[in-house]
Amino acid sequence: MAAVLVSVLGLAYTANGFRPLTRDRYGSGLAFAHGVFASELPMQTLAVQLAAMATVSRRLPPRTRRFSWLVSAVSWLGLMGLRRVGRRADEPLTAALDAALGPDRRTESGDLWTRPAPGGATAKKPGPARMLRIYRDYAHDGDISYGECGSRNHLDIWRRPDVDRGGRAPVLLQVPGGAWMVGNKRGQAHPLMSHLAELGWICVAINYRLSPRSTWPDHIVDVKRAIAWTKAHIAEYGGDPDWIAITGGSAGGHLSSLAALTPNDAPGFSRASRTPTPACRRPFRSTGCTTSARARRCIR
Repeated sequence: MAAVLVSVLGLAYTANGFRPLTRDRYGSGLAFAHGVFASELPMQTLAVQLAAMATVSRRLPPRTRRFSWLVSAVSWLGLMGLRRVGRRADEPLTAALDAALGPDRRTESGDLWTRPAPGGATAKKPGPARMLRIYRDYAHDGDISYGECGSRNHLDIWRRPDVDRGGRAPVLLQVPGGAWMVGNKRGQAHPLMSHLAELGWICVAINYRLSPRSTWPDHIVDVKRAIAWTKAHIAEYGGDPDWIAITGGSAGGHLSSLAALTPNDAPGFSRASRTPTPACRRPFRSTGCTTSARARRCIR
Protein backbone atom coordinates (compact mmCIF):
# COMPACT_ATOMS: atom_id res chain seq x y z
CA MET A 1 0.00 0.00 0.00
CA ALA A 2 2.89 2.38 0.72
CA ALA A 3 4.28 1.88 -2.79
CA VAL A 4 0.88 2.46 -4.40
CA LEU A 5 0.29 5.52 -2.25
CA VAL A 6 3.70 7.02 -3.12
CA SER A 7 3.16 6.50 -6.84
CA VAL A 8 -0.39 7.90 -6.87
CA LEU A 9 0.53 10.92 -4.73
CA GLY A 10 3.54 11.54 -6.98
CA LEU A 11 1.27 11.59 -10.05
CA ALA A 12 -1.18 13.95 -8.31
CA TYR A 13 1.75 16.17 -7.32
CA THR A 14 2.90 16.38 -10.94
CA ALA A 15 -0.62 16.95 -12.28
CA ASN A 16 -1.01 19.82 -9.81
CA GLY A 17 2.09 21.39 -11.37
CA PHE A 18 0.25 21.62 -14.69
CA ARG A 19 -3.10 22.69 -13.25
CA PRO A 20 -4.05 23.29 -9.59
CA LEU A 21 -6.13 20.42 -8.26
CA THR A 22 -8.24 22.86 -6.24
CA ARG A 23 -8.99 26.56 -6.36
CA ASP A 24 -11.24 26.53 -3.31
CA ARG A 25 -10.27 29.22 -0.82
CA TYR A 26 -7.59 27.98 1.57
CA GLY A 27 -7.06 24.75 -0.34
CA SER A 28 -5.67 26.84 -3.16
CA GLY A 29 -2.76 27.81 -0.90
CA LEU A 30 -1.80 24.16 -0.45
CA ALA A 31 -2.12 23.53 -4.19
CA PHE A 32 0.09 26.53 -4.88
CA ALA A 33 2.77 25.42 -2.41
CA HIS A 34 3.06 21.98 -4.02
CA GLY A 35 2.81 23.39 -7.55
CA VAL A 36 5.78 25.70 -6.97
CA PHE A 37 8.15 22.76 -6.37
CA ALA A 38 6.76 20.69 -9.25
CA SER A 39 7.03 23.53 -11.76
CA GLU A 40 10.19 25.27 -10.48
CA LEU A 41 12.22 22.18 -9.47
CA PRO A 42 10.89 19.36 -11.66
CA MET A 43 14.13 17.36 -11.94
CA GLN A 44 14.79 17.56 -8.21
CA THR A 45 11.21 16.43 -7.62
CA LEU A 46 11.74 13.53 -10.02
CA ALA A 47 14.84 12.46 -8.08
CA VAL A 48 12.93 12.52 -4.79
CA GLN A 49 10.07 10.49 -6.23
CA LEU A 50 12.49 7.97 -7.73
CA ALA A 51 14.29 7.54 -4.41
CA ALA A 52 10.99 7.10 -2.58
CA MET A 53 9.80 4.46 -5.05
CA ALA A 54 13.10 2.58 -4.89
CA THR A 55 12.79 2.52 -1.10
CA VAL A 56 9.18 1.36 -0.74
CA SER A 57 8.89 -0.99 -3.72
CA ARG A 58 11.29 -3.65 -2.44
CA ARG A 59 9.81 -7.09 -1.82
CA LEU A 60 6.53 -6.14 -3.48
CA PRO A 61 4.38 -8.62 -5.36
CA PRO A 62 5.15 -8.34 -9.11
CA ARG A 63 1.74 -6.94 -10.03
CA THR A 64 1.87 -4.19 -7.36
CA ARG A 65 5.45 -3.33 -8.33
CA ARG A 66 4.55 -2.99 -12.01
CA PHE A 67 1.53 -0.81 -11.23
CA SER A 68 3.51 1.47 -8.89
CA TRP A 69 6.39 1.95 -11.31
CA LEU A 70 4.04 2.53 -14.25
CA VAL A 71 2.14 5.28 -12.40
CA SER A 72 5.44 6.80 -11.27
CA ALA A 73 6.78 6.72 -14.83
CA VAL A 74 3.77 8.75 -16.00
CA SER A 75 4.52 11.24 -13.23
CA TRP A 76 8.16 11.50 -14.29
CA LEU A 77 7.22 12.09 -17.92
CA GLY A 78 5.03 14.92 -16.70
CA LEU A 79 7.90 16.40 -14.66
CA MET A 80 10.15 16.32 -17.72
CA GLY A 81 7.35 18.08 -19.61
CA LEU A 82 7.24 20.78 -16.92
CA ARG A 83 10.99 21.22 -17.27
CA ARG A 84 10.62 21.65 -21.04
CA VAL A 85 7.82 24.20 -20.57
CA GLY A 86 9.90 26.13 -18.05
CA ARG A 87 12.96 26.28 -20.29
CA ARG A 88 10.85 27.67 -23.15
CA ALA A 89 8.89 30.17 -21.03
CA ASP A 90 11.09 33.14 -21.94
CA GLU A 91 10.81 32.68 -25.71
CA PRO A 92 7.59 34.77 -26.21
CA LEU A 93 8.97 37.56 -24.00
CA THR A 94 12.32 37.58 -25.81
CA ALA A 95 10.58 37.73 -29.19
CA ALA A 96 8.33 40.59 -28.04
CA LEU A 97 11.29 42.58 -26.67
CA ASP A 98 13.29 42.00 -29.85
CA ALA A 99 10.35 43.19 -31.95
CA ALA A 100 9.77 46.31 -29.85
CA LEU A 101 13.32 47.30 -28.93
CA GLY A 102 15.38 45.58 -31.63
CA PRO A 103 17.69 42.56 -31.39
CA ASP A 104 20.61 44.84 -30.45
CA ARG A 105 18.92 45.92 -27.20
CA ARG A 106 20.86 45.72 -23.96
CA THR A 107 20.38 42.29 -22.36
CA GLU A 108 23.01 42.35 -19.59
CA SER A 109 23.31 44.70 -16.64
CA GLY A 110 27.08 45.07 -17.11
CA ASP A 111 28.35 47.95 -14.98
CA LEU A 112 24.84 49.31 -14.35
CA TRP A 113 24.90 48.43 -10.65
CA THR A 114 28.43 49.72 -9.99
CA ARG A 115 28.14 53.00 -11.87
CA PRO A 116 28.40 55.89 -9.36
CA ALA A 117 25.31 57.97 -8.79
CA PRO A 118 25.49 61.51 -10.18
CA GLY A 119 26.25 64.05 -7.49
CA GLY A 120 27.52 61.44 -5.06
CA ALA A 121 25.72 58.72 -3.16
CA THR A 122 24.06 59.07 0.24
CA ALA A 123 24.57 55.39 1.15
CA LYS A 124 26.80 52.49 0.17
CA LYS A 125 26.03 50.43 -2.92
CA PRO A 126 23.65 47.44 -2.46
CA GLY A 127 25.13 44.25 -1.06
CA PRO A 128 23.98 41.19 0.92
CA ALA A 129 24.81 42.68 4.33
CA ARG A 130 23.34 46.08 3.48
CA MET A 131 19.96 44.55 2.64
CA LEU A 132 19.45 44.16 6.40
CA ARG A 133 19.37 47.94 6.94
CA ILE A 134 18.51 49.28 3.52
CA TYR A 135 14.87 50.00 4.37
CA ARG A 136 15.70 52.69 6.90
CA ASP A 137 18.21 54.28 4.52
CA TYR A 138 15.58 55.14 1.92
CA ALA A 139 12.00 54.58 3.18
CA HIS A 140 11.72 57.85 5.07
CA ASP A 141 7.94 58.02 4.46
CA GLY A 142 6.26 54.73 5.38
CA ASP A 143 2.83 53.17 5.87
CA ILE A 144 0.98 55.89 4.00
CA SER A 145 -2.67 55.03 3.36
CA TYR A 146 -3.80 55.13 -0.28
CA GLY A 147 -7.16 53.35 0.17
CA GLU A 148 -9.78 52.23 2.63
CA CYS A 149 -8.59 48.66 3.34
CA GLY A 150 -6.34 49.18 6.31
CA SER A 151 -2.73 48.01 6.18
CA ARG A 152 -3.32 46.21 2.86
CA ASN A 153 -3.73 49.68 1.34
CA HIS A 154 -0.49 51.12 2.72
CA LEU A 155 2.55 52.22 0.72
CA ASP A 156 6.14 53.31 1.40
CA ILE A 157 8.03 56.02 -0.46
CA TRP A 158 11.73 55.46 -1.11
CA ARG A 159 13.89 58.47 -1.84
CA ARG A 160 17.27 59.97 -1.18
CA PRO A 161 16.97 62.36 1.76
CA ASP A 162 18.60 65.13 -0.27
CA VAL A 163 16.22 64.90 -3.25
CA ASP A 164 14.45 68.20 -3.87
CA ARG A 165 10.81 67.89 -2.82
CA GLY A 166 9.99 70.55 -5.36
CA GLY A 167 11.63 68.62 -8.20
CA ARG A 168 10.09 66.30 -10.77
CA ALA A 169 11.97 63.03 -10.40
CA PRO A 170 10.92 59.89 -12.32
CA VAL A 171 8.74 57.54 -10.28
CA LEU A 172 8.75 53.75 -9.96
CA LEU A 173 5.74 51.94 -8.45
CA GLN A 174 6.71 48.50 -7.11
CA VAL A 175 4.07 45.74 -6.75
CA PRO A 176 5.13 42.76 -4.58
CA GLY A 177 4.70 39.16 -5.65
CA GLY A 178 3.48 36.09 -3.78
CA ALA A 179 0.86 34.25 -5.86
CA TRP A 180 -1.73 36.94 -5.01
CA MET A 181 -1.92 35.28 -1.55
CA VAL A 182 1.19 36.43 0.34
CA GLY A 183 3.68 39.27 0.00
CA ASN A 184 4.43 42.63 1.49
CA LYS A 185 5.84 45.97 0.40
CA ARG A 186 8.87 45.32 2.59
CA GLY A 187 11.46 42.75 1.54
CA GLN A 188 11.00 42.77 -2.23
CA ALA A 189 12.93 44.70 -4.90
CA HIS A 190 15.15 46.40 -2.32
CA PRO A 191 18.28 46.29 -4.54
CA LEU A 192 16.34 47.79 -7.47
CA MET A 193 14.63 50.55 -5.47
CA SER A 194 17.77 51.52 -3.55
CA HIS A 195 19.73 51.72 -6.80
CA LEU A 196 17.11 53.91 -8.47
CA ALA A 197 16.77 56.05 -5.35
CA GLU A 198 20.52 56.69 -5.48
CA LEU A 199 20.09 57.82 -9.08
CA GLY A 200 17.46 60.33 -7.99
CA TRP A 201 14.25 58.39 -8.56
CA ILE A 202 11.24 58.29 -6.23
CA CYS A 203 10.07 54.70 -5.59
CA VAL A 204 6.64 53.72 -4.27
CA ALA A 205 6.28 50.23 -2.75
CA ILE A 206 2.70 49.12 -2.14
CA ASN A 207 0.62 46.50 -0.35
CA TYR A 208 -2.64 45.23 -1.83
CA ARG A 209 -5.44 42.92 -0.72
CA LEU A 210 -4.61 39.21 -0.83
CA SER A 211 -6.49 36.01 -1.61
CA PRO A 212 -8.26 33.92 -0.49
CA ARG A 213 -9.96 36.56 1.68
CA SER A 214 -10.04 38.91 -1.29
CA THR A 215 -10.78 37.77 -4.81
CA TRP A 216 -10.61 39.11 -8.34
CA PRO A 217 -10.63 42.00 -9.12
CA ASP A 218 -9.57 43.30 -5.68
CA HIS A 219 -5.85 43.01 -6.42
CA ILE A 220 -5.82 45.05 -9.62
CA VAL A 221 -8.31 47.56 -8.21
CA ASP A 222 -5.88 48.23 -5.36
CA VAL A 223 -3.00 48.64 -7.83
CA LYS A 224 -5.10 51.15 -9.76
CA ARG A 225 -5.90 52.98 -6.53
CA ALA A 226 -2.19 53.15 -5.74
CA ILE A 227 -1.54 54.60 -9.20
CA ALA A 228 -4.31 57.14 -8.60
CA TRP A 229 -2.81 58.12 -5.24
CA THR A 230 0.66 58.41 -6.78
CA LYS A 231 -0.59 60.66 -9.57
CA ALA A 232 -2.35 62.87 -7.03
CA HIS A 233 0.32 63.10 -4.31
CA ILE A 234 3.79 62.12 -5.53
CA ALA A 235 4.66 65.73 -6.44
CA GLU A 236 4.62 66.45 -2.68
CA TYR A 237 7.64 64.12 -2.35
CA GLY A 238 9.54 65.41 -5.37
CA GLY A 239 8.18 62.97 -7.97
CA ASP A 240 6.80 63.63 -11.43
CA PRO A 241 3.13 62.52 -11.62
CA ASP A 242 3.37 62.44 -15.41
CA TRP A 243 6.30 59.97 -15.44
CA ILE A 244 5.43 56.77 -13.57
CA ALA A 245 6.86 53.33 -14.34
CA ILE A 246 5.40 50.19 -12.74
CA THR A 247 7.17 46.94 -11.97
CA GLY A 248 6.78 43.78 -9.91
CA GLY A 249 7.83 40.17 -9.58
CA SER A 250 5.73 37.04 -9.98
CA ALA A 251 2.12 38.03 -9.10
CA GLY A 252 3.35 41.62 -8.97
CA GLY A 253 4.62 41.24 -12.52
CA HIS A 254 1.19 40.02 -13.60
CA LEU A 255 -0.54 42.97 -11.92
CA SER A 256 2.00 45.42 -13.36
CA SER A 257 1.42 44.07 -16.85
CA LEU A 258 -2.35 44.12 -16.37
CA ALA A 259 -2.21 47.72 -15.17
CA ALA A 260 -0.11 48.72 -18.18
CA LEU A 261 -2.46 46.96 -20.60
CA THR A 262 -5.65 48.45 -19.10
CA PRO A 263 -5.04 52.19 -18.68
CA ASN A 264 -8.13 53.99 -17.37
CA ASP A 265 -10.08 50.73 -17.27
CA ALA A 266 -10.82 48.54 -14.24
CA PRO A 267 -13.89 47.27 -12.35
CA GLY A 268 -15.07 49.80 -9.81
CA PHE A 269 -13.43 52.82 -11.39
CA SER A 270 -14.31 55.69 -13.64
CA ARG A 271 -11.13 56.40 -15.59
CA ALA A 272 -9.57 53.85 -13.28
CA SER A 273 -6.12 55.35 -12.92
CA ARG A 274 -7.65 58.48 -11.44
CA THR A 275 -10.90 58.42 -9.48
CA PRO A 276 -12.83 55.60 -7.75
CA THR A 277 -16.56 55.61 -8.46
CA PRO A 278 -18.72 55.78 -5.28
CA ALA A 279 -21.24 53.25 -6.67
CA CYS A 280 -18.48 50.63 -6.93
CA ARG A 281 -16.58 51.49 -3.75
CA ARG A 282 -15.75 48.44 -1.64
CA PRO A 283 -16.48 48.97 2.08
CA PHE A 284 -13.92 48.14 4.76
CA ARG A 285 -15.18 46.10 7.68
CA SER A 286 -13.48 44.85 10.82
CA THR A 287 -13.12 41.37 9.30
CA GLY A 288 -11.42 42.67 6.17
CA CYS A 289 -12.17 44.61 3.07
CA THR A 290 -15.10 42.80 1.43
CA THR A 291 -17.21 43.29 -1.64
CA SER A 292 -20.73 44.63 -1.21
CA ALA A 293 -23.66 43.30 -3.25
CA ARG A 294 -23.88 46.64 -5.02
CA ALA A 295 -20.20 46.44 -6.00
CA ARG A 296 -20.66 42.87 -7.27
CA ARG A 297 -23.50 44.03 -9.55
CA CYS A 298 -21.32 46.86 -10.79
CA ILE A 299 -18.44 44.49 -11.58
CA ARG A 300 -20.70 42.19 -13.56
